[in-house]
Order: sequence, then structure tokens, then C-alpha cells
Amino acid sequence: MTTIAPVRALALALPGSSEALVRERVTFRVGQIVYLAFSGDETTMGFAFPKEERAALIESETGTFLMPERADQRHNKIGADSRRPAAAPTLL
Repeated sequence: MTTIAPVRALALALPGSSEALVRERVTFRVGQIVYLAFSGDETTMGFAFPKEERAALIESETGTFLMPERADQRHNKIGADSRRPAAAPTLL
């Protein structure tokens, strides 16, 4: 399971990165661009990812990676179930 603590430490170490609470979600951004967000209960996370490669990532780990909500599919992002081991960043 991925928890927000190690991700927060890594994200805030990046130049220009900041944390904000938006609609009960913890978001990490550079300027106005959000590149990572955790749900309030930390069960899902969304992160920047190329639209063209989403389908391949979702197929590679079915049940771990999720399509964004329909309204967000126009953006370069994808979701992940942070309770699944494959969602845990290997850098941490």
C-alpha cells in the first residue's frame, strides 16, 4: 500500500513543488499544474500521465490503474488504487 507520507517527502523535495488541499484531496503542484493527487482517505491517487499511453498501462496492471472520470479524460492523467502493491512507487 502506498501512503502519502513518503510520497509527500519526495514531491516536496522537487523544485517549485507545493502541496494544497483541494476538495478534500491532497494535491501536489508546480505553479497551477497539478501532477499528483490523493483522495482524502488515501485509497486512490491520480497522477500526470500521457493520454496516448493510458490504455497500455491499465492493461498491464488491471485493477491497479484506472481511467480518470469521464470529465477528466481530456487531461493527461490516470488513477491508481494505492492499496495495491503495484501502485507503490519503486523509488521510495
